[in-house]
Amino acid sequence: MAEAEPAAALDVKLFSRWAFDDVNVGDISLSDYVGVRVEKHATYLPHTAGRYSVKRFRKAQCPIVERLTNSLMMHGRNNGKKLKAIRIVKHAMELIHLLTDLNPIQVIVDAVINSGPREDATRIGSAGVVRRQAVDISPLRRVNQAIYLLTTGARESAFRNIKTIAECLADELINAAKGSSNSYAIKKKDEIERVAKANRQEGLRPSRPQGQGSAPRQPPAHARQRARRPMPTLPASASFHGLHRPREPSPSSRPAAISCIAAPSESDDDDEDSILISLAMQWQAYKALCSSSKGLIFSPRVLEAAETFR
Repeated sequence: MAEAEPAAALDVKLFSRWAFDDVNVGDISLSDYVGVRVEKHATYLPHTAGRYSVKRFRKAQCPIVERLTNSLMMHGRNNGKKLKAIRIVKHAMELIHLLTDLNPIQVIVDAVINSGPREDATRIGSAGVVRRQAVDISPLRRVNQAIYLLTTGARESAFRNIKTIAECLADELINAAKGSSNSYAIKKKDEIERVAKANRQEGLRPSRPQGQGSAPRQPPAHARQRARRPMPTLPASASFHGLHRPREPSPSSRPAAISCIAAPSESDDDDEDSILISLAMQWQAYKALCSSSKGLIFSPRVLEAAETFR
């Protein structure tokens, strides 16, 4: 009698028709989160009345067919109608067996595996500066999102349609198990992964080494252009013949010497002698300040005169 009990336990079939022993989970990363094990998840009905929401991650122990049934009880007007959802799932599994001649539980498992996105984009940042960053999705969230997309696609396709919700759910599961683009879940999965791939390059930028603090602030564009502009300088061989080297001015007289460095007037009343005198004064001031002042900018007329008298 004791040997007959395990054999009877292994003979449990969903709706007394579909066996659990030949169901295979193709994705090894989801094998612990898709509940189809014979010893744990074999039931006659997808209604175990388990308290899976009491503790975090406990819903991973719920049979996958029951999770699909619970997801059909959306939105508020459908809350609590578990028997109605069970009838929909049973009818959909009958249609799947007629259309594919396969175990409907295996089709549901394949649909969940193919519909779960593997990559998504999240928002990173604060204080109004937000960017999107590609991240990997955990196995449990892959299963959760796959079930949500499958039932959402079936619900939307059945709205204002002559086909029943069971027929739409059967078509959605079959197309998702095949990986067809006719499935709502497959299209949404591809869209999520495409957006994540577009934001994937953000994470490849080289990070700043530790301990260096924030990067220096860059000057504005007009300041960078001004800095790149070459400054006019006098040639080293420039000299004026006939001009003596004046006495270097004292620090008190240096502002006066600097003030004399100015471009001569370009009016028509100035004659050639006054221009030459003005240029000579500027040249004397330059010679006086060349040793004590660095980086002085002279007028173009002074530079032109230096080239002329060299």
